[in-house]
Amino acid sequence: MLRLLEGLCAVIALLYAALFVLFTNYDALPVAYENGDLTSTIAVFAGACVGWLGLRRARSSRRLPAGRWPRGRDGEPCRDDEDGADEV
Repeated sequence: MLRLLEGLCAVIALLYAALFVLFTNYDALPVAYENGDLTSTIAVFAGACVGWLGLRRARSSRRLPAGRWPRGRDGEPCRDDEDGADEV
């Protein structure tokens, strides 16, 4: 079920982005933005993106440890001291 919802959010986000790029009158865009006419479009797009990323993260089996990245910049595991033991 999560995979279906994730796919739906992805389709909505990509469809909104594609339609916005292809069919926007770029001369009228700043005026529409100032008048608040784009609020619903921005809200739906942002909601679809957040839903897509949130569902993808919820479905993922790999979790990041709280407050710590699992790998350093060089690809090696993060170590806090010389003997390799992580402190809590």
